[in-house]
Amino acid sequence: MSVRIDQHDGADLIGVSLRTSVRDGRNQRDITAAWQAVIAEDKLAAIPGRIGAPYPFYGVVYDFDPDTTDFSYLIGVPVTAGSVAPAGFVALQLAPARYAVLTTEPTASEADFIGAIQQGWPAIMAWLNASEYTHSGTSEFEYYDERGEPGRSDRTMEIWLPIQPK
Repeated sequence: MSVRIDQHDGADLIGVSLRTSVRDGRNQRDITAAWQAVIAEDKLAAIPGRIGAPYPFYGVVYDFDPDTTDFSYLIGVPVTAGSVAPAGFVALQLAPARYAVLTTEPTASEADFIGAIQQGWPAIMAWLNASEYTHSGTSEFEYYDERGEPGRSDRTMEIWLPIQPK
């Protein structure tokens, strides 16, 4: 897995949100189950103002509480500015920022893809700890485009971690 530094222009997102925690690996179970439900029920298909369907999708970590390790996670899609979230959905804005970006290793199976994502988070945090950067304190996110399409033999995704110089 390699890491690059990149600028993200920000995005308006609408999606489904859940509250979870790093404790006992609960986030891995909760987030995997939420993604499976969103995909199985095609929950994001009718989001008003959606840009770029069928991709990209975002998985955004926000409202992280370092004392409890609780956080919110949004599974969402980009929308035009001013789009209103329908009932049961949440609107979230990513501000423009500088990021460290990790692209996961290519995988073919669903289990390996999920494993690569779960391994990617500690890998990018290890990179951050050894770098000349620190976390900037804003939202971090997973980015899924056509490279993450199920059935591909080289399936990948990206983890975007907001950074600033130490």
